[in-house]
Amino acid sequence: QADAEGYVAVAIAVEQLGSALGAKKTGMNAAMTEIAQALSPLSDGWAHGHNGSPSLNAACHRVRKARNVAVHEGAMSRAVAAHAIDLTIGLEIALMIAADTHAAHAWMVPHPTVAHPWMTVAQVRSALLAGGFSALPIWWKDDWHLVRDIDVVAYLKCAGADGRALLQEVVGTKLHLYAEPLLIPPEKDVETLDAADWRFGEPALVVCNKDKGRLLGVLTPHDLLTR
Repeated sequence: QADAEGYVAVAIAVEQLGSALGAKKTGMNAAMTEIAQALSPLSDGWAHGHNGSPSLNAACHRVRKARNVAVHEGAMSRAVAAHAIDLTIGLEIALMIAADTHAAHAWMVPHPTVAHPWMTVAQVRSALLAGGFSALPIWWKDDWHLVRDIDVVAYLKCAGADGRALLQEVVGTKLHLYAEPLLIPPEKDVETLDAADWRFGEPALVVCNKDKGRLLGVLTPHDLLTR
């Protein structure tokens, strides 16, 4: 009941219950025959429907149909999604070859998610999880830093750590930021970046030439895999 869309789990439970009651065949139909017989001495109302509710057989049919859709069509959707990912990777490679540029602005992820001092630790944690990020840029004391997942984990493990605390209240005392991330201009040639520049794989921040506080995008080694 806790999972209103758990059609597959309900179907499995029905089949297992039917088997326990002595069903000779597998499947929901055979299971429901045994379940209806077990219920009949208690209340025929449940077997035939009551107060406008569908009968057990009707409910079973709907659950079985939903289970089949979830299993078969869902599997097809997952397969199609996998093919779509392959297609988009191929398109991305083709586009980057056609663009014929090594400038950082062509490879970066624009409009990146950014942490702010007024955000709570819990909000930063949610943003990291939602985007699958390992770090978020944050403008702190007139310079760019990174709030890394490893540092948030370390903070949350501290005794008395409060996820509702604001970053500006805990940074520097209980939560440490990654200082001096790699800052690069938008026209930076990514071919010139080497392993030492990435500093343990932390993302590079693409900033405006005239205003370092203006973040244009984020560039990670992962973004260059199609290069």
